[in-house]
Amino acid sequence: MHEAHDAAHQAYRAALLDAGLLIACGVPGVYGLSGVFEDVVERFDQYVTRVGAKFRPEVMRFPPLVSRAHYERMDHLERCVTDILRDRAEVVGR
Repeated sequence: MHEAHDAAHQAYRAALLDAGLLIACGVPGVYGLSGVFEDVVERFDQYVTRVGAKFRPEVMRFPPLVSRAHYERMDHLERCVTDILRDRAEVVGR
């Protein structure tokens, strides 16, 4: 039974990836989400919130994940420093 579940899960995940709804990030279990996927999740959240409001459920949110490999390839810190130095040079040059 467990093997059948694993095979079904893998096939479903592969279908979501092939359709572009999930985007592989190079880390097992971590995926980017397409706009279509996000829209479905948001609409489902709105539905559950509306229908379950009478139960006054606690809402929990968790932070997004970025793999270390992707984070190390980002140049946001370098851009930030470059922008600050450029802006400073413009002010000093005035």
